[in-house]
Amino acid sequence: MALVVSSFATVDVEEGVVLRVRLSGAGTEGLRQTGRILWPSGRDIIAAVLVPRRASVVGRRVLELGAGAAGAPGQCASILGASDVLITDIQENCSSLRENIALNAANHRGHISACAFEWQDSDGTGGGRLPSEVLEFKPDLVICADCVFDGTERVLASTLATILTAFPSTEIWMVNIVILGLRTFKRALEDRGLRITALSCSTTGRTVAENIPKVRWQIGRATTPCGSSHAA
Repeated sequence: MALVVSSFATVDVEEGVVLRVRLSGAGTEGLRQTGRILWPSGRDIIAAVLVPRRASVVGRRVLELGAGAAGAPGQCASILGASDVLITDIQENCSSLRENIALNAANHRGHISACAFEWQDSDGTGGGRLPSEVLEFKPDLVICADCVFDGTERVLASTLATILTAFPSTEIWMVNIVILGLRTFKRALEDRGLRITALSCSTTGRTVAENIPKVRWQIGRATTPCGSSHAA
């Protein structure tokens, strides 16, 4: 039987609105334990990117990758006015994601759902397939927080390339703690014809684990200027 550990965490989204999430993780080690933690970059992408860029979130179709068991950034996007949000992670975390969506339903301002999304890299160059739910969703904004860690660098780069092939105008906003794997991830993006630009942001006076170095990036096609029509 898998070990399941639960706790609660809160995130201040805006005045009078607090996101409350139950954290749980099935499994015992490695990638299958990511749901137990509200990672530092999850809080950072809310406070330093989504809230200050609220005008660029309103009305968008937001896909969150690697949401863990909480889906805090995706739920924040819904609270801030995204028209539709799809939160994704491994199958084991989907029931917890749906529970957390229900826990905060009163604050969501658009449709929000969750589904499984196992990243793929079938040919090493971005040839993975997207789940039918993602294809039908047609995201125009993808967010990911602390999705780069040991073992995910190439498969995540491949997944992002596949998303941009299917939806070329989609923006990708990413925050990640600084780790050695970012070098491998950056090379993998370049190999797939993608480029990184710095994502302008502001902490708006909030504390977002400032002692932990992070990168805040926007990712797009090398031939397509980043930060196009929806840049804040």
